[in-house]
Amino acid sequence: MVKARRRPELEVGRYGKLQLRFNDPDTPTYLSVADIRFVEPDHKTIRTDVVDDVHARLQRGVGVYVMFGLSRAFTAIGDNQDRHWLQVNGLCLEDRPVGNIP
Repeated sequence: MVKARRRPELEVGRYGKLQLRFNDPDTPTYLSVADIRFVEPDHKTIRTDVVDDVHARLQRGVGVYVMFGLSRAFTAIGDNQDRHWLQVNGLCLEDRPVGNIP
């Protein structure tokens, strides 16, 4: 778990996937969020109420710890090497670090 120095932004990307944007001035980085607290039991439908709540808390300056992980291995077409995507497995905000909502 790593504490974010700069305030990240939580957003639904253009493909409808939840992402955390790290606001590095030189290289903004987007990582997929795999925290199940942000989705309905079908594991696909994003809980916009939770996203909006966490986004607002981040904007107010609430500190956040980010848990990183790797996706399942995949092999790209024309490649023989297994690869993984870096992803966000969980968010822990300082004002409410545990529970059903981040």
